[in-house]
Amino acid sequence: MPTEASTWWDPDGDDFLDVCVHVVAPAGPGVPQSFYRNNRDGTFTKDTVNAIALDEGH
Repeated sequence: MPTEASTWWDPDGDDFLDVCVHVVAPAGPGVPQSFYRNNRDGTFTKDTVNAIALDEGH
């Protein structure tokens, strides 16, 4: 069963925390992470073009 972890931070400096969800086990290289940008209204949008979103766990 996959294990997921999340990282909350503000990479764009807008004072709203964004979140990155990582699959940490039994993943390995090639498993993408998901990056969600804070919409500043209590919701998030999956970012599919950000460099973080495109990282495949290397």
